[in-house]
Amino acid sequence: MLRLPQIGLPDTDIADSYYACNPHPDGTRTWTGVISKYRGDVIHHGYFPFSEESRDLEDVVRVIRHLHDITARVIFKLLGYNGRYRTRVSASTQEVCWVTTSTPPEDLGYR
Repeated sequence: MLRLPQIGLPDTDIADSYYACNPHPDGTRTWTGVISKYRGDVIHHGYFPFSEESRDLEDVVRVIRHLHDITARVIFKLLGYNGRYRTRVSASTQEVCWVTTSTPPEDLGYR
């Protein structure tokens, strides 16, 4: 969905580049793989099993904040809003189209 012409968000590629260089503790090397794993935790367990070694609280928070930001930008784009908003991944306000293919993963909260 993020790659649809009317949405056009490069977040998947940016997050994938992060996980390719910084694999998830369970070895997952793609953003969609990490999201799928977290979705499975919530749907099948009803919680994030942080007691397991492959669950990282900081990574869960990073992904949730990033998904919140993506949701806001998708809604803004669908509504035709192109102004500024308060993003969940930085301390400042940003334009809706602030994420580009050259945005480093650090700017989306990935450290």
